Amino acid sequence: MADEKDITTNDDISIEFVEHPEGESRPEPEPEPVMPPARTAQGKKPEPEAEEDGETAEKLRLAEDRLLRLRADFENYKKRVDRDNAELQVRSQMEVLRKLLPFLDNMERAFDNIPEQLGGSYIEGLELSLKDLENGMRTFGLEEVPALGVQFDPAHHESLGFESDDEKEDNEVLKVWEKGYLFKGKLLRPAKVFINRKSAAKTASENVKENDNG
Repeated sequence: MADEKDITTNDDISIEFVEHPEGESRPEPEPEPVMPPARTAQGKKPEPEAEEDGETAEKLRLAEDRLLRLRADFENYKKRVDRDNAELQVRSQMEVLRKLLPFLDNMERAFDNIPEQLGGSYIEGLELSLKDLENGMRTFGLEEVPALGVQFDPAHHESLGFESDDEKEDNEVLKVWEKGYLFKGKLLRPAKVFINRKSAAKTASENVKENDNG
């Protein structure tokens, strides 16, 4: 008889047998959920990086175009506002100077009609005041319209009538009733003048000379 080996038993381990009644089937174990196979690097769907880059570039281009248009519109707006402000300032200055012109006219008439019996100091004081007024208005851009001795210009002169001087040219300004003025190149007030109209005899004589020379 073979030698019996010592068998060490562990009292902590217990085995329980479950008896099933006859005819009753054992429950089938639930199947484990099937996980989809992980995609490998070779089978992974490529990301549309090229399309995204193209869309981003297009958006940037459109944004840049819009920014350039906005900048151009703003620059045009600034120029228009500056131009309107400059025109408004010129109109305001013209209105002020236009209201001062009658005072200047009266000063000049007073100076031209000073009685001879008045002393020299009075004349000098009035002349000095008139020059100061004229110089002050010129600093704002006031200019006198050329009139006496020049050809009549309807853009700067207003005719009050005709006088006859055969020694002068036709349509030459013979007399200035009221001075005209320009302000920064714009007509502030036309000069009121009398222009020359040669006599019929003189005109006929000149026409005959011209025909003879021709």
